[in-house]
Amino acid sequence: MAPIEEERLEECEALSAIFGNDFSNDSDGVTIRLEDHGLYGGKVMLRVSYSLDYPRGYKVPQVEIYSQGDRLEAERATIVQACQSALIPGEPCIFAAVTAGNEFLADLVEEERQFQHSLPQEAETLPLITEKNTRLARKIIYSHHIIADSKRAGLRELALAFQVSALVKIGWPGVIVLEGHESRVDAFVSYIQRWRWKKLIVRGEEFLSMEEGTNIDNLRALPCAFIEYGPHDMSILAQTCRDAGLEELFMRVFRKN
Repeated sequence: MAPIEEERLEECEALSAIFGNDFSNDSDGVTIRLEDHGLYGGKVMLRVSYSLDYPRGYKVPQVEIYSQGDRLEAERATIVQACQSALIPGEPCIFAAVTAGNEFLADLVEEERQFQHSLPQEAETLPLITEKNTRLARKIIYSHHIIADSKRAGLRELALAFQVSALVKIGWPGVIVLEGHESRVDAFVSYIQRWRWKKLIVRGEEFLSMEEGTNIDNLRALPCAFIEYGPHDMSILAQTCRDAGLEELFMRVFRKN
């Protein structure tokens, strides 16, 4: 047996000892069940496919995620990215990919467990709009990720309750573009900052003064609605902002300062 084959065999034996019946392998790679803590029915499978020069070669193994049903569809690309980023060419790295996948799923489970929100139900609970705060505000917010179903639903409900425009790109990273009365946009941001996030940062903002008697709808560049963009739709969100004349605001999401 060639040395490189012995290295693959040793890694597979170690993985089999760790994961038991949750591990299987063939000549092209390995399949391991990830720990989803029941969130996806215990059927999230990680597939790592490698070439014949693994682990010594410089070609990084490829990751796929399989699950029962379609509930994981929105999160699939981000979990693949998390696992793929843990793979290091030139050395055994499958366990690192499994660890990254399990940690990502654990974060999602923790978000689902801890996420609680009580949304305004009556118009009187909306922020009071007075002559002192009659400005239209726009903000763009960066998030490490927006994945949890409960959080996505909460963003939608808040946008409707606070009557603000909200363009939300889910996945990894997450982006939120807001537009509306300054007091309501500020209230929206303050509200979601109470939730559990790995990272949530307001990266840019703009303000337009409203003259007396001016209708805010005359100043809006975005529809007063909630629109969700998929994990791979960053370019579509960028084009939407560009078409609305908000390209400069959108580009601030990528600036760290």
